[in-house]
Amino acid sequence: MLDPVKKLAQFTAAIQADAMAESEKILSEVRQEVDTAMSAAEDEVLNETFRYIKNEVAHERTETGRRVSRRMMDNKNALNNRREEMANAVMDKVRARLVSYVQSDAYAVQMTTLAKEIITAFGNKETVFYLRPADKAIADVFKRELKDYKFQIAEGIFELGGLMASCPETHMQIDESFDTKYSELRGHFSELFGLQLAQ
Repeated sequence: MLDPVKKLAQFTAAIQADAMAESEKILSEVRQEVDTAMSAAEDEVLNETFRYIKNEVAHERTETGRRVSRRMMDNKNALNNRREEMANAVMDKVRARLVSYVQSDAYAVQMTTLAKEIITAFGNKETVFYLRPADKAIADVFKRELKDYKFQIAEGIFELGGLMASCPETHMQIDESFDTKYSELRGHFSELFGLQLAQ
C-alpha cells in the first residue's frame, strides 16, 4: 500500500499535469486567436495601404494628365501664335508690294489691258469701270486708250487698287480689285494653316 504522502504527491502531480496541459491548450488557442487577429489586422493594413496607393496613383495620373494637357495646349497656342505672326508678316509684305505696285507705270498698263479684256468679255457692250479715287490718272489713261469703246468710270469702294466692272445691259459683274484678291489670299492662308487672321 502506498504511502498517503506519495499518493498525495502523485495526485498533486497529476492535477498539475492536467492543469499544465489545459494551460498549454488555452495558451495555444490564445496564440491562434492572436495570430488570426494579427493576420486580419495585417490584411486590413495591407488592403488600406493598397487602396491608398491606388488612390494616390490615380490622383497623380489625373494631375499628370492635366499638366500634360495644359502643356500641350500651351504649345499648341504658341505654335498657332507663331503661325499667325508668320502669316501676318507675309500678308504685310504682300500689302506693301501692292502699295508699291499701284504707284508704278506697269499698274496703269495692266489696268488698261484688263479693261480691254473685260469689255471683250461683256461682248463690247457698254461697261462701267469702278476705280479708286487715287486712280484718277488711270481714268485718264482709259479715256485715251479705250476711246473706241463705250464705257463710264465710277468711284469704287475699295482701297488697294485694281478695278471692278459691270455691264448694265447683261447685269454681269467682274471683280478684279486687289482688295478682293488680298482677302482671298488671307482666306487661303487660313485654310493652309488653320488660322483666323486678324483683319
